[in-house]
Amino acid sequence: MGSVEIGSVNAGAFGASRVQNLIITVGVTVYTVTPAAGTWQYLKIINTHATAVLYVAIDQDPALGTDAATPAAAGDWDIGYPVGPLGSELVPLSGAITTIRLLSDTATTPVVLGLVA
Repeated sequence: MGSVEIGSVNAGAFGASRVQNLIITVGVTVYTVTPAAGTWQYLKIINTHATAVLYVAIDQDPALGTDAATPAAAGDWDIGYPVGPLGSELVPLSGAITTIRLLSDTATTPVVLGLVA
């Protein structure tokens, strides 16, 4: 079975709480979010900060990246998907999620999370 790239989901189906949004401020310590109840297919992440990098992980703590050794070794990799300044990502979800965990390299990073059923 192959894979396909998802360009964007502009809106989920309206009604019956099929789209849930949360606006939060994330800082330099791990911020844990419990997702809204339901079965979700996508997580939309929007980093609205002009310079901050946001790291996102599902059901585990992200870590701020550090410079890798040269040549890089397996232990140099850090958990967390980076979302750059003023960036956004649409992440397909597989299975139930318990927590969304976020971490920023800047103390006050406004973030918008959207769950789409």
